Amino acid sequence: MKRFCKIALFISLLICPRLGAAQDTASFGVLVTSLSTTSTGAVSGTSFALPGLSAAIVTWQVTYTGAPNPVSVKLEASLDNTTWFTVGTSTVITGDLQTTIHLAVKFIRISQVSKTGAGTTTGTLVAQHSLSLVPLTAGFNNGTVSLPSIFSATTPTSGFYFPTSSSIGSTVPISFNAILFSNLGTPTNGTILYCSDCAIANPCTGSSTGAFAKRLNDVWVCN
Repeated sequence: MKRFCKIALFISLLICPRLGAAQDTASFGVLVTSLSTTSTGAVSGTSFALPGLSAAIVTWQVTYTGAPNPVSVKLEASLDNTTWFTVGTSTVITGDLQTTIHLAVKFIRISQVSKTGAGTTTGTLVAQHSLSLVPLTAGFNNGTVSLPSIFSATTPTSGFYFPTSSSIGSTVPISFNAILFSNLGTPTNGTILYCSDCAIANPCTGSSTGAFAKRLNDVWVCN
């Protein structure tokens, strides 16, 4: 039994250093330091993995103990921790604070491009949850004339309903924004607009008192 314990302890000592070398993670809400250097050349900062399954808002800060002039620092992102792309830059010699939103990547780091002057360049960052950029869908019941399925909160008995699965009804007047004849353009056939200066004609003409314009067979028809 003692021999077994010694073997287990020996194996654990071999494994633990490897665990310590695992990829660092920038947990949401935790400030981490990606860059700290006195070099005047290009320096790649320490990379951090962002928490998975969520886009992130990354706020990053660069400070200097000296007075570099000029200086260039960048925020980089990667999907594989090997190929990096610049998603933010700073050349402010007094330090800088920036926020990059909706950053749906796996890895992030702050790197120095160049610096003239002595002192330490320090780059820190913090990640926060971002709204998921997933399209939202919603379904409605059919509703009725007296109980529409889409309605105003102040008048729940007035709105839109679905008489059939392929049609829509309304219990309220439908208003169209006015558009001038000169702005009708060439949209797809089936478009209906209210033209405030169109004449009732086929095809539509301008300089009149208004008409509904319907796009049919690539021609505006007004009535």
